[in-house]
Amino acid sequence: SAFQEPPPATSWLDPWWLSGVFAGMLLTARAWMGLRRRREEAAYWVFAAASFVPVSQIFPFLHPVADRYLYFIYPGLIGGSLLAGVEILKHLATRRASRRATHGLGGLSPDAVARGMAVGVLGLATLFGLSSAERAKLWRRETFLLVDAAAHYPEGGTASFLRARRAAQSGDVDTAVTELRAASHRGIDSFSAILGDAGLAPIAQTPAFRALVREVAGRWIDRARVRGYSTQAELRMLGHAHLVREEYDQALVALEGAERARGPFRDVVTAELEALRGAIRAGGSGPEGE
Repeated sequence: SAFQEPPPATSWLDPWWLSGVFAGMLLTARAWMGLRRRREEAAYWVFAAASFVPVSQIFPFLHPVADRYLYFIYPGLIGGSLLAGVEILKHLATRRASRRATHGLGGLSPDAVARGMAVGVLGLATLFGLSSAERAKLWRRETFLLVDAAAHYPEGGTASFLRARRAAQSGDVDTAVTELRAASHRGIDSFSAILGDAGLAPIAQTPAFRALVREVAGRWIDRARVRGYSTQAELRMLGHAHLVREEYDQALVALEGAERARGPFRDVVTAELEALRGAIRAGGSGPEGE
């Protein structure tokens, strides 16, 4: 899927959780054995594990699963698997030689096993190549990605967002707001993106939509307080969130903090501050937030 939104594992008997535990134990045992025997293979397993740590969701991401998370993990897994495969083939050759010397038995030779593995790998590479060529079409347009994600995860945030767009286009404010709220609870919670989405423009001025945007901005502010945002970009977005909620004093404080902080948006923040101060002086209300 273009964007993956699997439901979280909530049971100790969840098959994905159990398979993950089994795979982790297997890789740990293999790495430990390699380290004890000072084999090159161990370095690849350690590299794979170290590459997994930053994306292991100890600190949750907006998108828990993404292909780019695997880029640094694959070299370790591939290298470790190849070296383990070589050792397995050597072990089979030794056992076959021993059995033939003792019992005169035949069976599959290591060369036959190696050829079979090569055919399997070639088949997988061909399958993945064809699949990649087909999937590459999705990246021609963002809408293709969203539709693909919605088709794979109909209960996910992307699917809810698309349903909200369709409802907005038909003027169904209640359904659109309900779906947007569901999407925001599944991680599609950028108040600025919701405000600026052209597909939601038909309902952008309705009270229900504006109330939803205020609600989403409020959750963003709550998270900012917990995390202690301090960078220029974070403080600027905090100011915009307060603007959406018409909390102009708090917006002023946040934007002033963003102006003092170092970053690439200093001129933009200064202009926004001047506009906000001017609006407050003129009529006691600020400009519409992003």
